[in-house]
Amino acid sequence: MDVIILAAGESRRLKPLTSTRPKPMLHVAGKPMLEWVLEALSGLPERFRISKIVIVIGYKKEIIENYFENKFNGMEIEYVEQERELGTADAVYVARNEVREEEFMVINGDLISSPEFIKDLIKNHEEHNSPASLALKEVENPSQYGVVELKRNIVKSIKEKPEKPKSNLVNAGMYIFRREDIFNSIEEIMQTQTKCGIPDVINKLIPDDLVHGFKCPGLWINVRHPRDLLDANKIILEEGFGSYATGTYIKKNDIVEGPCYLGENTQIEVGAQIEGPCYLGDKCHVGTNCSIGPYTSLGNGVRIGNGVVIENSIIMPKTKIGDSSYIPDSVLGEGCILNKGTKVQKFTESERKLCVILGDGVETGRNVLLMQGISIFPGSKIGVESVIETFRKDKAIEMISAMMDRRKTFISRKYTIRSEKYINAQVALLNTLYENLGK
Repeated sequence: MDVIILAAGESRRLKPLTSTRPKPMLHVAGKPMLEWVLEALSGLPERFRISKIVIVIGYKKEIIENYFENKFNGMEIEYVEQERELGTADAVYVARNEVREEEFMVINGDLISSPEFIKDLIKNHEEHNSPASLALKEVENPSQYGVVELKRNIVKSIKEKPEKPKSNLVNAGMYIFRREDIFNSIEEIMQTQTKCGIPDVINKLIPDDLVHGFKCPGLWINVRHPRDLLDANKIILEEGFGSYATGTYIKKNDIVEGPCYLGENTQIEVGAQIEGPCYLGDKCHVGTNCSIGPYTSLGNGVRIGNGVVIENSIIMPKTKIGDSSYIPDSVLGEGCILNKGTKVQKFTESERKLCVILGDGVETGRNVLLMQGISIFPGSKIGVESVIETFRKDKAIEMISAMMDRRKTFISRKYTIRSEKYINAQVALLNTLYENLGK
């Protein structure tokens, strides 16, 4: 079976991380999400073997092309560009000439699932001889998804983000279609509307009972918001490490408590403790008297100073964290520099949806305090001993004026802007302010 993977979108909800990369290339448990998708497909039993992958790309397409090139674990990869974001069904349509078989699968590129989940969808599709099939999952918060009403495995309706969902069964973002049915439907829909999503196509096929839905067992993770990255990281590390090409998997020794993957040429100094489950990539360095984990992933080339505590966090490649820093509940982009004494506020139980997000290349001065819920744009520089907290609307005019005046201004006892030295930080923070005001 051929597979189309949708990876063209920009994902504004995950900025600033997606300011510099496509959403499917965000790292979770040591790998880009798109790599987890390909791992699951390549892990299917021989009877369900996938021969060809078509990845629909668009936003920052070269990052995906350069990373995966044209093969993955024996599967051929082709790329098709969606030049304008006209919906998920349009993304499928632009890949129509690359699909060789009468039936094919479609998967969202930010969807992490197990081979068992995929296999169950294929098996049910074959047994029911369905013109169209979609995977379903029961969730606690169905109003954030496309909610599906089902009767004897026949889909009766699919409604996007209803206020009062009639079911907790949701569209899992994985489908199998017959090419004639879906492409004809897309062409008809696009005659009357500019954008076309896959749910539009499904709703067009529903009156003829052409769509089957199947509750699939196995791992399924959908990343929609920044906090979801940490939840996905935790789940994958708990479930097991899947397939890693090199390195060492350690269950327990003098410095490691719990399961931990250590990449090649990774060094852990005397006195450091690793509490699994954790992932440490290649060429990482962990200083003396550090505490890493649990539920922490360090990308390749991450360097940790002495006396650092990191827990429940994703640290992307080539980031450096200085001595005596404390980093809980955070996602740090690639190439960040956190100088000595940088600390992140640990969230309380009422703040479980919050986390700290730093875009690529963010640099903090010494003894900076980052409060939960903040997002810092790529390339920002934060001054020594600054306290960065979430924006309050009642201080918006004061903050904008301070930034535009380009002077050292104390917004409050906790918030300092050093204009002349940190212009980049002001621009980034101003962008963040505008986004928060728009919510």
